[in-house]
Amino acid sequence: MSNLDQIIENAKAAQKPPASKRDRNTAAPLPAEAYVPNPEMRQDDLVTAPEFPLHIYPERIKQVITDCERFMSFPADITAAGILAATALAIGRTHRLYYQGEWRETACIYMAIVAPPGSAKSHPLKFALEPIIQINKKAIKDYAKAHAQLAQDVTVSDNLQDKQCLFSDFTIEALTRSIQKNSRGIGVYIDELRAWFQNFNRYNAGSEQEFWLQNWSVISMGITRMSKKVWLEWPSIPVVGTIQPSMLEDIGKGGRAQNGFAERMLFVFPDNVPVIKLRKRMERSDTGAIMLRNYAPVLQTILDMQMAIPGNMDEDAEPHEVILESSADDYITDYLNDLKKRMEEIDNEYLRNVYSKMQTYTLRFCLIVNRLEYACAYQTNREFPPMDDYTVTVEQAYKAAQLTEYFLLHALKANNAINANTPLAKMPRDIVKFYRQLPMGQPFTTREAEDVAVRCNVSRAKLFR
Repeated sequence: MSNLDQIIENAKAAQKPPASKRDRNTAAPLPAEAYVPNPEMRQDDLVTAPEFPLHIYPERIKQVITDCERFMSFPADITAAGILAATALAIGRTHRLYYQGEWRETACIYMAIVAPPGSAKSHPLKFALEPIIQINKKAIKDYAKAHAQLAQDVTVSDNLQDKQCLFSDFTIEALTRSIQKNSRGIGVYIDELRAWFQNFNRYNAGSEQEFWLQNWSVISMGITRMSKKVWLEWPSIPVVGTIQPSMLEDIGKGGRAQNGFAERMLFVFPDNVPVIKLRKRMERSDTGAIMLRNYAPVLQTILDMQMAIPGNMDEDAEPHEVILESSADDYITDYLNDLKKRMEEIDNEYLRNVYSKMQTYTLRFCLIVNRLEYACAYQTNREFPPMDDYTVTVEQAYKAAQLTEYFLLHALKANNAINANTPLAKMPRDIVKFYRQLPMGQPFTTREAEDVAVRCNVSRAKLFR
């Protein structure tokens, strides 16, 4: 029996009855095959998405997520996904995972949090990124202050330190200049990701899109702009943001549904995202600040990590080398082969590409989980920090596989909207509810349709339209 089979068997043996939302963070993890579409949904309807596997996080992070859900009404799935993205941004280019000799992976991820307008998607993501946002704000202010001083005093050195690490409105040239000055790494955070796609061909048709394809693949590239030529050594710039379900089609436009770009996205597409209700005056407090004090030190530990060999992009700064312990290597190999086997059984080219990209993401999740667990352990043992041997354990590899299974199902759900396979997705909720309650696979009378319309609060006039 392979390590993959053994771990799945252990998970089955430990499996408890379905967990409620309240205790799901303590429930035993489900095996990969437990994540299946809801049998009550039609094949041409949206795929139901699993909840975020909170068990992959250390206890300190799980507590922050549950507290944010309880006291600030932040959906646990979005907060959890935001922390995953924030960890990737914090790691930057400081660490790289080595697998099978030549396979090297960074923490570069492209994440889209999908939820309707007015729901709680932007606030949890901003909370997760807040420590990086504050560092970035200080870097921009310091640079502006130094630039103003330079303009007033010619004796001041013009070697300004630009440490901006987070970008929202930018050009490729700006990113190129910044990553040359900040070899530790930079990231992109855009509240509405649609603006990112729309700007791809703002200046040169196809060139910016090609940049992001190569960036995700961590391919070194040469960039020529006007009279300047720049060589970027494995840029690895993570991207995270939010998008509305009705805008998902934009991801597939401009050839992005055919060139592998859409398949590079990690989608967080919860089935139900509540609208945050405003709290009364007596219920408001500094809850957010308290939650941040519990979370920020963990992310700061990762942000404090520097390159193994300092330097800039031109001087070949080198990252820390993270490896898989022998049992973790065996497990990941078995799991990746399982993904390849499932991919071979699929005819749909888009889905085959999703499975292909998820193999890469599995290794990147190993790196992210490893660094986050070390940072959490460091908080509880500050005087005698835990030994950082840069080694991924089999438990961390298993958690990475569970993250892959989670994002696989969310990618299938997003695929319906990207490729316009689900007309219902664009209809009002009452109409969607009406269609789903009609008898499936059998004739029905007008009277039966009218009865369903009444239960769904659909007027008779709307029914016949």
